[in-house]
Amino acid sequence: MLDFRAHTSLILAFVICAPGWAGDLYSTSNSGHKVNILDPNSGKVSEFATFEDAISRGIAFESSGKLYVTANFDDHSSLEELDRATGSRIHIGQFEANTFVQAIDFDYQGSFFALATDGKLFRLDREVGGEFKKKGDSDVLDMVLVGETGVMDSTDIAIDLIGRLFAISGDDLYQVDPLNSNVLAQAKVVIQAPGEETIPPPEVEDSRSMPVSFQAGQSTFAGLMFDEAGALFATSNSCPASLYQVDTESGAATFVSNTEMCDPCSGDFPPPEFVAAGIGSFWDAGAGGTPYMGFGGSGLSGGVGGYAGGGAFGGGGGGGGGSNGTTNGNTPPGTNGPDGGPGNPGVTPVPEPGTLSIFAVGLAGLGFARRFAGRRSVS
Repeated sequence: MLDFRAHTSLILAFVICAPGWAGDLYSTSNSGHKVNILDPNSGKVSEFATFEDAISRGIAFESSGKLYVTANFDDHSSLEELDRATGSRIHIGQFEANTFVQAIDFDYQGSFFALATDGKLFRLDREVGGEFKKKGDSDVLDMVLVGETGVMDSTDIAIDLIGRLFAISGDDLYQVDPLNSNVLAQAKVVIQAPGEETIPPPEVEDSRSMPVSFQAGQSTFAGLMFDEAGALFATSNSCPASLYQVDTESGAATFVSNTEMCDPCSGDFPPPEFVAAGIGSFWDAGAGGTPYMGFGGSGLSGGVGGYAGGGAFGGGGGGGGGSNGTTNGNTPPGTNGPDGGPGNPGVTPVPEPGTLSIFAVGLAGLGFARRFAGRRSVS
């Protein structure tokens, strides 16, 4: 029978070596009046949903495959589910008054994170596919305030498979601690090999509606999303928009494709199937974490307050590090780093159905062997 660690390695190898796309990219666009589906390779766009009575900003897939958007009204934002078959909206609830949210994402345990335009990070803990909690008998979502990030007017956030939270605002990429809202690192997103693509500045009228200002000679970014292989992508805040792959450590942006999409806001890839099936808990500090070669490293270089990066999927990372942000994360999961910072949470993988089938066949074989041995002893 296959060793569980060997089987886990096969799962991780699939994650690392999987094709670059988890599927078409979904993005709120046209200054928030549409939700489009983008083919990342060709840049072709098809319309999925239209918002006429509101402005759609944030968009995020839950690991179960459900799709959610935020819609901005005069004095608040609301959370809506989009039917994957029809594009119709199902109202979920609203955020507190005067709280505007255009950056949302789920971790793979089902917890919902929202970064408001004023820099406040909120979290709603729930099971994957579970009900969204509300305050009393009201329509207001019962969100927990994680804290003030200081990241203003973020257009999108993205959470990777090991729970690292990244935010984009203009051309600034931040890594934010989802447990206490501290900014762990910051880097400028810089386009490599300029000239391969054309990013015209937005029209004056369009730029007024954009949450992030566009400066001449400087590219700003809107959507931020991870694909199933753990690569980070971003869309330019322009018309037409371009798609880039972004290095999480340096902020270097590599051109992927020109698109037919205008003025995007936020974006997300559909989740990979193995995540929807469940891979364990992000926040449980189990000792059986398996090193994950696809993620980790030192995080963004030159971190604010010194970021010590975690180098394990289920292994855990380091703590606060030094002021230069160069300390590597080698602490056990669930423990503090050498400089007192919080360690990265561990992940406890669970067997896939194939593993369970092999295990069941093994048990059946053992039972048959014991029964056969018993008959021989009686004879």
